[in-house]
Amino acid sequence: MDQKEKIRVMGRLHAVRTKLLFRYPFWGTLLLHLQLGLADCKTAYTDMRHLVFDPEFVSRLDDEQTAVVMMHEVMHCALSHCLRARNHYRYLYNIACDIVVNSMLLWTMGYCEFEVGGEMIPHLAPNGKEGRLYTAEEVYEMLLRGSGTTPGNGFVFEEGFGSGDSASDSGQGGKYVLIDRHDPWTRLEPESAESYEWQENIHGAKSHMAGDRVCLKAREIFEGYRKSKIDWKKELHDFLHQVLDKADYSFIPNDRRYSYTDLIIPMFHFEEEDSVGNIWFCVDASGSITKRELTVLFGEVRQALLQFRHFKGKVSFFDWDVTEPVEFESEEDLEKCRPAGGGGTSFRSIFWYMKKHMTRDLPEAVVVMTDGYAEFPQESETLGIPVLWIIIDSEVQPPWGKVIRIKGDDLE
Repeated sequence: MDQKEKIRVMGRLHAVRTKLLFRYPFWGTLLLHLQLGLADCKTAYTDMRHLVFDPEFVSRLDDEQTAVVMMHEVMHCALSHCLRARNHYRYLYNIACDIVVNSMLLWTMGYCEFEVGGEMIPHLAPNGKEGRLYTAEEVYEMLLRGSGTTPGNGFVFEEGFGSGDSASDSGQGGKYVLIDRHDPWTRLEPESAESYEWQENIHGAKSHMAGDRVCLKAREIFEGYRKSKIDWKKELHDFLHQVLDKADYSFIPNDRRYSYTDLIIPMFHFEEEDSVGNIWFCVDASGSITKRELTVLFGEVRQALLQFRHFKGKVSFFDWDVTEPVEFESEEDLEKCRPAGGGGTSFRSIFWYMKKHMTRDLPEAVVVMTDGYAEFPQESETLGIPVLWIIIDSEVQPPWGKVIRIKGDDLE
């Protein structure tokens, strides 16, 4: 393809991106953070800074197909798929990421099915349900079980669609066609500069987000979170006692949740006033957290609320990004919260957000609710704010802060 034709292709890519900016302002705004480029890559790829197309590939697509590929790439970036592939079989993880992303973009764009370059893009998880209902890790586990834990045992990988990442499901006779390359992801580190840049990109684009965030965890957690049975309230009380220097507890009255038992459970009581304020709960909604674990963690926020006559706190969800804190002082306030996440986990993002957006109203304490699988920041990054780690179903030991553990056996 000569230079004149490449210039024409580049102009067409810019035109398609501009149309997406008006059709889907949130995703279109994020697309502006990817520099468009051309290369002999067979299909397309992103490295979280560039969006690169093979000009021959673009020439075979109409504008709507090109728009779908652009949306596909930017969703990989927003969900941090590019940073989460380590410790997975690459081919299976690539398929899982594409199933999740394709399902999201079909839902966003109003399609039931869509064809790119003569192939239907995959959007159903192995169980037949839409991929958008799951994280990439959850779809990956389904694929892994179906492949007998080893790629090639149940899945036959072929040279496909130019990228070498196509796969045929020999057990079901279906074909997973990947419309883009994922191999540039192997050069990215989980704590790379790109991860933090995309946190800021998403924050900047949120003003264009209409309705609920696309990358939501399943809403069923709001049907189930009332079932929480974990009792770490005494430890929370002790922590608040150290932080606020005004707490005390008494065995009278008893905790009403256990009034039907022979146990005597201490009820929180405050000498100055029976109230707590300005505690920031940060709930892990990353890809490593299951729906059940998220249900338990968020349920414990409610249980903390019920221990006090007056409780004013804030709650956020986090993965590589942190949702804007939502103030709550009633169960009704918590019902309005919507979890967002599904990406990799970054504890630094919590304190990065606090430093940038909360310096005028710093919390009295931060309660981080997580499985602990991420790199811990330096304690100096907390700005002196005490941190309580609620670690669910793992033996990860934070290097600082108070730790409370929820064992896996407690999740049933």
